[in-house]
Amino acid sequence: MVREFSEQLNLSPIFRVRTTLESESDAQKLAESAVENRLCACAQISGPIRSHYRWENQLQSSSEWELSLKSTSKCISMLLTKLRVLHPYKTPEIIVENIYVDDEYAKWVNLECGQGVDTI
Repeated sequence: MVREFSEQLNLSPIFRVRTTLESESDAQKLAESAVENRLCACAQISGPIRSHYRWENQLQSSSEWELSLKSTSKCISMLLTKLRVLHPYKTPEIIVENIYVDDEYAKWVNLECGQGVDTI
């Protein structure tokens, strides 16, 4: 059903990976590294946002920055490994979504991701 729907509307699947960071500079560093290493085609930084959560049995509220990265099935594993290694949080929020985007945009994402990438 989704495949038929996406083909009729000229849509193709890619991955969107989202995470949050304590500072805009931390988000900038991860974004630049992921794009420079061709693990994602682009990265957007939004914020600040307000997060409410429980950490070590205490209610917390903090200002964070959200990082959104667009990637492909070819690069998603390496991108996630890089995020886990470089992320400053002990337990980072890493959300992976399979999204459908315009075919031309998906072609661009696929073109930009993975060129010359063998390792992190």
